[in-house]
Amino acid sequence: MILKTKVAGVVILTGILCCTITAETTWKEIDGVVSIEAEKGTGTWRVLKSDKTSGGSYIEDPGSGSVSYTFETTSTGWFYVYLRAKQDNSGASDAHNDVFVNVDGEKLYGTVKTDSGRILITDKRPDGMRSYNDWKWTYLPKGPGGHTDRRFKSQPVVALIETAGEHAFMVTHRSSLYKIDKIVLLHEMFAKPDGMGPDETLANDNDSSITASLLPVPAIMEPTNMLKTAGTTLSIDIAGRSISVNKKTSTMCIYRINNHALRLLLLK
Repeated sequence: MILKTKVAGVVILTGILCCTITAETTWKEIDGVVSIEAEKGTGTWRVLKSDKTSGGSYIEDPGSGSVSYTFETTSTGWFYVYLRAKQDNSGASDAHNDVFVNVDGEKLYGTVKTDSGRILITDKRPDGMRSYNDWKWTYLPKGPGGHTDRRFKSQPVVALIETAGEHAFMVTHRSSLYKIDKIVLLHEMFAKPDGMGPDETLANDNDSSITASLLPVPAIMEPTNMLKTAGTTLSIDIAGRSISVNKKTSTMCIYRINNHALRLLLLK
């Protein structure tokens, strides 16, 4: 397919590789990293070429449809989700800047960070992710609804992987012309990728390790027990350390103590 654009009286032809992506590629987790080239999924978005992308190509939302990816994990728990994405440079500053995202058909989770640096996972489920301007790595949530909750709009999104094995990642039309170059999931590491990101982690690749420039911050985990409390404040002593949580402002809290994670799901 050829697109025609007229600029200053000159017609510019832009070639599109395809309008239906039919690759049957599977990716895998290596050292807690799943790294996916967006143009290798299965779906109906456009694939375009660019020397500013990691694989020389990227996908673009044509105004409808979706693209899916199959990946395998050996770990369970929380995975930070990143897109190397670009907002289309036409229109308003808040246009063409977001996409619906789900993992195994489930929405992502929003997070907030306390003054002490602890990660809190909220009960709000963003519809997807957003970014602005030129190519960059984004972890920003979008929604639920038309406006993202100010409490977590600047904090990373995470996906919950409850079982090891095969999973599905999907991006679906939300705003036309939104562009995605690469998708990265990091197991319990808040470490924004640099440059073009970590190498692609193909399932049929024999590599058992991956080199990436990552700067991890305190991890989050998913323990098995949940606590239901009465009143507005929960106090608990564990490993000689006292923790107090205000139930009016928090819904789910994850603490790491002596390499063990404690998750408090506060039910109101």
